[in-house]
Amino acid sequence: RRAAAVLKRLGAHEPCHDQICSDEHAVQSAVALLIDCNDVQIRRNMIDMLTSVASDDSRKRLLVESGVLTPLLMHLDPRHSSLETITMVIGCLHVLSTCSANLRAMFSEGLVQTLRRVLFTELGEIRQYRAMANAAAHSKSREEKMDKYSSGRSMMGVRPLAETKDPEVNTDYATWRSIKTRTPEELEGDALRYGLQILLNLSTHEPLRDDLVMAGIAEDLF
Repeated sequence: RRAAAVLKRLGAHEPCHDQICSDEHAVQSAVALLIDCNDVQIRRNMIDMLTSVASDDSRKRLLVESGVLTPLLMHLDPRHSSLETITMVIGCLHVLSTCSANLRAMFSEGLVQTLRRVLFTELGEIRQYRAMANAAAHSKSREEKMDKYSSGRSMMGVRPLAETKDPEVNTDYATWRSIKTRTPEELEGDALRYGLQILLNLSTHEPLRDDLVMAGIAEDLF
């Protein structure tokens, strides 16, 4: 987990972007972690790193050619991923979709059908489930989760801030708090906004417009 946190931090430093993207082992390791690692924080750090290093078209194209689409799309599934993770993945895909050279590959990988399912069906199901939840029960559950976190037993496995002054741990804690203090409505709004922007980027590529209509996007938008 510490190694993933370091990679996330290096990815946030623009002078490192070329070196990370040109290192085939580094990119393939990130892909492998997204596919095989069960640790939520490690996966999120890898998504953050990939989003950061995709800072120009050549890097975006290189990442797609290196196979990052498959593991990203794997995590667009609310049965296995939280709303927070889904929003991060859609944000990363949005960045990759701003490179026109990636659009055909993204469509061919099944991005459109996956987005249709998430944006127009599953986000609505998540919203309905949330609306059915009892407010008091939700508040109690949140308190229990915070109690587990403060005692070092949270599912994310991040130690409490009070236990250490290590800057990496503090950074993870701050990231965790930043994610968890955003409301589900805000996260859902970001997912929908970035998802629609991906579809808009795809539609700028004229050869894909017929494919988008055939995929049923027009019907969903109406």
